[in-house]
Amino acid sequence: MAVSHAGRVDALGRFAGGIAHDLNNALVPVLAMTKLVLSRLTKPSREFANLELALMGAERAKDLVQQILAFGRKQSGEYREFDPAQVVADGVKMLRASFPPTISLDTNIDRVPMLRGDPGQLNQVLVNLATNGAHAIGDQPGTVTISLHPEGDGFIRLVVADSGSGMDEKTKARMFEPFFTTKEIGKGTGLGLSVVRDIITAHDGKISVESAPGKGTRIDVVFPAAERHKADAA
Repeated sequence: MAVSHAGRVDALGRFAGGIAHDLNNALVPVLAMTKLVLSRLTKPSREFANLELALMGAERAKDLVQQILAFGRKQSGEYREFDPAQVVADGVKMLRASFPPTISLDTNIDRVPMLRGDPGQLNQVLVNLATNGAHAIGDQPGTVTISLHPEGDGFIRLVVADSGSGMDEKTKARMFEPFFTTKEIGKGTGLGLSVVRDIITAHDGKISVESAPGKGTRIDVVFPAAERHKADAA
């Protein structure tokens, strides 16, 4: 009996999720002990700088593991009402620290209604989209723009745009496929945007993409606010 593409992806997700779970358990003591030793070292020093670099690598590995776990388990997250503007503002702080100096990060964050969902997953959406934008810019000077504002009729719009290389129609059509990536081997899993799409769908949101070669990319995500969600449910 032939196995459908969806079935193969689901089986692969479960298999990858099992491996990722074991990797996540292995990373816990590495991260904990590295942070403990760092807290006892003098800053600045060569030892501190070397161990800080090791910690950054471990944190990156943890992020990749979480992406695989989210893909494999299709986790719904812990839903509650929260302020998405605060989540985006906190995410921007982390992004500023990780972006190279050649990339400007512009923001326009308005006050918006409360959102029902998982704040950690919203942060994951933001970081994935903004980081992809930075990767599209590469070593050249460029700008990533993040905006958040209310929409009419009880919706919230998050926009992440970049001045990077952009995508042709063929790449854009496949960008949310699991394990599809245009990055070099070892530079990405191809799971980031697939997880982003799943998170947005789980939050009853919609995503749209505008992009063209040499003209950058703009991604719009629209979520129903908590009150709108309650009204629709009623």
